Amino acid sequence: MSVQDALMAECPFVGYPTGWFVAAWSHELAPGAIEPRRYFGTDLVVWRSASGEAVVMDAHCAHMGCHLAHGAKGRPHEHGLVVGDSVQCPFHGWRWDAAGHNVEIPNCERTSRARMRVWPTRELHGRLIVVWHDALGRPPLWEPPVIPELDDPGGWYLEPDDCAWRRVGDLRLPNVMLLENSVDPAHVRFVHGSDIGRGEIITADGPVFRSRIKLTYRSRDGRSFENGGIGVELWGMGLIVTRLSGIHDIFQVVGITPTDGWNVDARVLNVAQRAPDHPHPSPAARAVIDHQLYAIDEDASVFEHTRYRARPPFLPEERDDFRVVRRWISQFYPSLQQLTGPPDPAELDLSASGVER
Repeated sequence: MSVQDALMAECPFVGYPTGWFVAAWSHELAPGAIEPRRYFGTDLVVWRSASGEAVVMDAHCAHMGCHLAHGAKGRPHEHGLVVGDSVQCPFHGWRWDAAGHNVEIPNCERTSRARMRVWPTRELHGRLIVVWHDALGRPPLWEPPVIPELDDPGGWYLEPDDCAWRRVGDLRLPNVMLLENSVDPAHVRFVHGSDIGRGEIITADGPVFRSRIKLTYRSRDGRSFENGGIGVELWGMGLIVTRLSGIHDIFQVVGITPTDGWNVDARVLNVAQRAPDHPHPSPAARAVIDHQLYAIDEDASVFEHTRYRARPPFLPEERDDFRVVRRWISQFYPSLQQLTGPPDPAELDLSASGVER
């Protein structure tokens, strides 16, 4: 990473992780739209062709390096321009298609063999656009996940106005810290205001990690709701799906895409379970999904000033779960795998622990 952060000096997970990451919500990108992004320390553009294909490519034109989303002020290309199924450079008008080929040079009968780098991209359920990153340049090693609720309008309020959407600007929220939350029920009480029960790991295999936490919700007016729970699914380092039950059943999709260093571009989507004879979420359900949009702020305000501890004095009750999640996380960092092979979890978090075993 190009940005140094003294608070993360102990973190063994160095570099931008391998996996699928959210580049945009689908509704942010109408046909003909182009948006600048900076992900993985790299300038990119996200655009949609007239035929509807979402594309992520390097931002700087392969001709003379102009940023494709920043042109001359007051001109048609000021914020970039999509022409049919290609994007046109604001500097000399060269056009590039969705595969990165040069398809037109103004006032020239030929085209160039130069290529734009196009990043593997998928659009999931017509809701989110994800992009593949791998520091070694490998093609996708797995396909992005299926979120069954997003294909079930009979069971969930999926109309755009009934969902709760939020894009959070660039903020310091290290992916590693946020993913470790999935095995950290103790933080829920102090960061999110609910009483915790027991947590358990369900799956830690391949690119998917699943855990579950039982809890009692406490509202801001002092009421309690027992028999609640949080089911968490981590799909690599960039996508978190959380299913909350106990007040109103909702599911949440969180995208955390690295920008520079340990900063991320975060997005949150919350959806409520459909109730019989209610065409739209009730005011109470709406309040729950709107409130959950800002839970990420509670985490971020803590992590902004947190120093990552590679070998904390874990309690016996939490030691094994953190060991498992850190080992699972290690697979997404090629530098770790290349230099040392799959690391011993004890070397990541326990060798200097002050807890007696």
